[in-house]
Amino acid sequence: MCKINNTNIGIKDLNFTDYKGKIEAFLSDGRVVIVPVSFFPDIKKTYGKATSGLDDIR
Repeated sequence: MCKINNTNIGIKDLNFTDYKGKIEAFLSDGRVVIVPVSFFPDIKKTYGKATSGLDDIR
């Protein structure tokens, strides 16, 4: 959550499919943030295993 006083911002949804190698986060205040999966090592390990066979489809 946000550390600004009287402000509550959270993640409404995560999308791993629209951008290869990136996470798209939809925030509760309406903003969309796109960050590389490499910023999150634990997610990167799981993401790589889950999408290993999808490269041929894209």
